[in-house]
Amino acid sequence: MFNDLKKKLGKAAVLSGDNAVINGGYARLGRTPLGVVMPEDVDQLRAVLSAAAENNVSLWVLPNAAANGGMVGSATDKDILVIDQSRMNNIVEVNSKAAYALVEPGVSYTQLNEHLEQNGTGLWVDCDRNGLNSVAGSIAAREFGYTAYGDHTMMQCGMEVLLADGELVRLGMGAMPESNTWQLAKYAYGPYLDGLFTQSSLGIVTKMGVWLMPAPPAYQPFAVTLESNGDLAQAVEILRSFKVNVIVPNTVVISNPVLDASPFSSRQDYTNGNTVDLDRLRMDHGLGLWTLYGALYNTPPNVDVLWPMVKGAFSGIQGATVLDLKTQAGNPVLAGRESMMRGRPSAEFSNLNNWSGQAHLYAGFVSPIDGRQVLKMNKLVSDTVRSNGFDYLTEFAVGWRSVIQRVYLTYQGEAEPRAAACLETLVDAMAQRGYGVSHISTGYLDRALAGYDNAGMSELRGRLKQALDPGNLFA
Repeated sequence: MFNDLKKKLGKAAVLSGDNAVINGGYARLGRTPLGVVMPEDVDQLRAVLSAAAENNVSLWVLPNAAANGGMVGSATDKDILVIDQSRMNNIVEVNSKAAYALVEPGVSYTQLNEHLEQNGTGLWVDCDRNGLNSVAGSIAAREFGYTAYGDHTMMQCGMEVLLADGELVRLGMGAMPESNTWQLAKYAYGPYLDGLFTQSSLGIVTKMGVWLMPAPPAYQPFAVTLESNGDLAQAVEILRSFKVNVIVPNTVVISNPVLDASPFSSRQDYTNGNTVDLDRLRMDHGLGLWTLYGALYNTPPNVDVLWPMVKGAFSGIQGATVLDLKTQAGNPVLAGRESMMRGRPSAEFSNLNNWSGQAHLYAGFVSPIDGRQVLKMNKLVSDTVRSNGFDYLTEFAVGWRSVIQRVYLTYQGEAEPRAAACLETLVDAMAQRGYGVSHISTGYLDRALAGYDNAGMSELRGRLKQALDPGNLFA
């Protein structure tokens, strides 16, 4: 298989052997793939699919190797071949007038942001936590960002997908031969199909359209330091009205200090025995027990009206401090958060493993924007994580109508089985209480889906898989 692929893709585009695969960072979940292939275009991608099918190999698709992010896959008993789409990294089009881009899956947030800035487009790209992540991969994994365009799936428009049988399909308005609205109108007539290829193993995305945010005339970023769990609940209650009424339009994040400080600190510098010194960590980084990050985007007169209202509401929380992030450039944590809320990827925030590990697992869980629910979710997650011997790194992302709690388990390589067991325990415990999974690490797709087996969803997913990938080519 590999000799044939080297002829079709080139020797440099095919990695095989444990050393090459492990040193390249492609080993996952205790599994070392047979190899890694890096196609440059759709024809080479088709050749990989054909070779994998002939050799009964399952595929994991990695849109961007630089970040090792955005891969969605489930566990499989078959041998694994990784498709790394890093070389498929063309920015096909940027339309400044209509504020959209069409990109290949290898294009990162950093690459697209640099292109927008260098060409003076006046447009922002909404990035997720890691600026090196693939734009298309992040959207396909349904990650969230931090500007007013933080719902990445909502801002996706137009998709091209390669199916397991090698057929190339353009979805939405792109299915029309002379279409001029592929990146402008999300919905063609008939069933909406783009969602089938997000958080799924039904095909490989080869192009993705994304709406870009015009730089606003006025922008007011802020943070609120909160001193207790009760303050957290009160802040969530205040946010519900602000989000439903679109007063604060961005994805508001409420983060704990260990997560915020982790890219800039080493665990060994803040531990007493095996306990993290939260007081010193907070003091060194200017953080609350919880720190809330939000922003206003509007015309100057409107921001002048809204900002006193927002500031006053959060200032009413006893012990809370409202900070104008425009004045916090000297604090790397606050400056990094501010950067992401104005569409600029923060390189430092991608380095979670700086805290205590070589890798991390993660999961996101959903609740209403309700202070009591958030406290219940927080206690369940924190108790589970800490009882399994892990530090508690978490953030709440408050969207239009719901909250996603994202938790990270950082670990050294030998602790991966323990981290995996903790993640599985957490998913099961949350599902029993009605908190569904929104995001999860690669390889845990089946575990996350297990909580959605009621009302015929499991059967429907199976029918779709049988129709589009009957040979289970995509793990």
